[in-house]
Amino acid sequence: MTRCLSDDALVELRYEKPSVEHLAHVSTCGLCADRYQGLVRDLAVITGELQSPPPLRRFAPRRAYARWVPLATAAAAAAVVLIGEAALSRPPVRPLSSEAAMNADVVSFLRDVAAVLDDTSAVAGGGDPRDTDFAEPVSAIAFAGDQAGGHDE
Repeated sequence: MTRCLSDDALVELRYEKPSVEHLAHVSTCGLCADRYQGLVRDLAVITGELQSPPPLRRFAPRRAYARWVPLATAAAAAAVVLIGEAALSRPPVRPLSSEAAMNADVVSFLRDVAAVLDDTSAVAGGGDPRDTDFAEPVSAIAFAGDQAGGHDE
């Protein structure tokens, strides 16, 4: 009984100087002869592919990207329209140029607030402003002389 040749021995038969024993075995063993012919065919295909020029590479667009482009374009256009409409529909802001441009009620209210603030600043010299009765003017309480809750008590 003879042992079959290894794959390395079959490659040596193809590319190196073959030994007489290996040639005799391949000629008598059908299994080794079939393996050797398969090896020769595979090596011929590999050699042919390595010697041929590389194939031209064509870039195919990605399908997921191609589906989102129209949707993203439509969303961007809608956002531009909405922002433009909001900017155009807003009334222009004009700064108030003088006191005469303000509403008369607002001016009157602000004058009253300024007068009250001036009166309460007189109380700051002595006493607690929370103790004052705002039903009468603060200036009358501040200059009445004796104040309840002052620092000298």
